[in-house]
Amino acid sequence: MTNITNIIEDRTANLDDLDEQKKRCKKEIKITRDAINVYIDELEADLLENVQKTFTEKEIGIQNMLDDFQLRKSNVCEMQENVNIVKKIATEFQSFMAIRELAQSANTAETDLHHFLENGSLNWIEICYTPTNLDSVKDDLTSIGETDVKVDPSRIQLKVRKSREAQLIGPIKNSRNIDSIHLKEKFRSKLPKGNDDFEILDCGFLLDGNLIFSDKKNNRLIIMDSEYVFVRNLELHFDPIRFAVIDEENIAVTTGNQVNIVDLKRGLLVKTLIKGTKAGSIVLTDDKNLMVEIFGGGYTMIDLNGHVIKKINIGFSEKFYHPPECIHDRLYYVDIPNEILCCCDFDGNQIWKYENKLFKLHSAFTSDKSNMLFCSSINSNNVYVVSTDGKSCKEIIKSNMYLKHAVAAQYNVKKKELLIVTMSGNFILYDVI
Repeated sequence: MTNITNIIEDRTANLDDLDEQKKRCKKEIKITRDAINVYIDELEADLLENVQKTFTEKEIGIQNMLDDFQLRKSNVCEMQENVNIVKKIATEFQSFMAIRELAQSANTAETDLHHFLENGSLNWIEICYTPTNLDSVKDDLTSIGETDVKVDPSRIQLKVRKSREAQLIGPIKNSRNIDSIHLKEKFRSKLPKGNDDFEILDCGFLLDGNLIFSDKKNNRLIIMDSEYVFVRNLELHFDPIRFAVIDEENIAVTTGNQVNIVDLKRGLLVKTLIKGTKAGSIVLTDDKNLMVEIFGGGYTMIDLNGHVIKKINIGFSEKFYHPPECIHDRLYYVDIPNEILCCCDFDGNQIWKYENKLFKLHSAFTSDKSNMLFCSSINSNNVYVVSTDGKSCKEIIKSNMYLKHAVAAQYNVKKKELLIVTMSGNFILYDVI
C-alpha cells in the first residue's frame, strides 16, 4: 500500500509539474514570437533606411546635373549675345575671327552634351521595391521551435518485501460502489438576473475552477468564481443552448443550427462548425472530439475543426434535450420520454437498456467519467445515481423544491463535486462523498 501511495503522489506531482511546464512552454513560444517580430522590425528599419539612402543619392546626382546644365545654358546665352555684338560693331575680319573662336566653344559644348548622353549620365532613373518571396520563406521557416520530451529516471523508491509479502493484498478498486455514494450540500444560490427572465440551459466548470452557465434568453454565459461570487457576463451575439469546455481559452456552444467555438476571454466567435444542423446538447469526449446531439436524429461526433467522424442515428423526440455522456468508447443517454437509460458504443450498437419511470424528462445528466451516472429530473426534483453497467440505481437526494425544473448537471472530477442548475437560475453544489 505504501508503494501504491508513493506512486500516486509521484504521478500527481508529475501532472502538476507538467502543468507548470506547459505554462513555461507557452511563455517561451510567445517570447520567441516577440523576438521574431523585433527582428522583422529591424529588417524593415534597415530596408527603409536603404530606400531613403538610395533615393537621396540619385536625387542629389540629378540635382547637381541640373545645376551644371543651368550654368551651361547661361554660357550659351552669353555666346549668342557676343555674336550679335560682334556683328554690329566689328569689321568683317574682326567678326570672322571672333565668330570662329565662339564656334569652337559651341562645338566643345555640344561634344560635351553627346558625351553625357553616351556615358549614361542622362539615363532615366526608376527606383522600385521588390518584396521577398514569402513562399520561399515559408518553405524554409516551417516552425519557430519544437517540443522535446525528456524522460528522466523515476524518482520513486519502492519498498521491497520478501517473498509473498511483496504482493498486494486484495484487489485495487479503481471505482466506487454506488451504495456508498452520498451527496452533501456545499452551497446554493441564485444566478444574477439579466435584462430578461432566465432561461438557463447548461452549467459546468472551467479549467481554473470557476463555474459557468448558459442563459439563452439573455444571450450570455455567466461566470462565477470558485467562491461562488459573480465574475462577469460573457455577452454573445447568438442564443446559447449548451456547451462543452475545450480548454483554458475556448468553449464550444450550440445555438440551434450550428456549433460555435467561442473565445472565453473576450466572447468572440473563433469559428463555426456543422452549420445548418439542429444542434442541442454537446460533450467533449476522451479523445478531445465533440459529441453533438442532433434534434430528432441522434448524435454526430466531430473533431474541433468540424470534420464529421461518425454519425449515430437514433430516433429522438425533437421536443426534449438528450444530453450525452461519453466514457471511453461508450455513449450514455436518457431516451426521453420513453423512460429508458441507454448505453451504446460509438457505432450505435446497443449494449444495455435500463427501463425505469424515474428517468422521465431527465435533462440534467452527467457522469464521474468512471462508473457513475448522475440524473436529476426536470419535474421530480430529486437526484439518482446509476452504475455505468446499468445494474444498480440509487436515489441520493430526495425531492427538493430548490431543484424544481433542474435542467443541467456537471460533475467536477478533480474536486468530486456535483453541480445542478434549474431553468429559473437556482444552482446547488454538492460534495460527492
